[in-house]
Amino acid sequence: MIQPRVARLSNLLLFVVLACATKGQSLNGFKYVAVRTLQYASGNDIYGMSFAVQNSLNRLGLIAIPLDRGQWPREVTLNPCLVAWVAPNHVSGGSIVSPYIASVLVKDCNNNNVIELKATAFNGYRSADDNLVVAIKNLAKKIDHYAYTFDAGLTPKI
Repeated sequence: MIQPRVARLSNLLLFVVLACATKGQSLNGFKYVAVRTLQYASGNDIYGMSFAVQNSLNRLGLIAIPLDRGQWPREVTLNPCLVAWVAPNHVSGGSIVSPYIASVLVKDCNNNNVIELKATAFNGYRSADDNLVVAIKNLAKKIDHYAYTFDAGLTPKI
């Protein structure tokens, strides 16, 4: 009798935590994205992650702009809060049995975290680089399925 009650309470707690964690997490207040380019000792964006993230966000309807504010359209210079700052990242799981994680963190004009999306990949038969490429593809698919419609009423204020 106690176990079903504990299970129901656990499910309710999980629902409340998820509802709180996702409240307000939307890209709908942004019209533009500035995607950081990953840099490595051997070159920029060698795995194509920044490129894949930017392309997926473009397919949603967000407009990619350069990080250099001097090249921004007039609308953005007048209201920089229309820009979502996007930071792609990836990490290995740290061991041979841990998944590779590709993620993207989106911040607003006040440097607040807006949303973070993550995707993983692991296959012991693939190389580390191949697992990373699969994690990046999985992240791009997750972004592609994200619901986006621009709503100026949701644009943050400074």
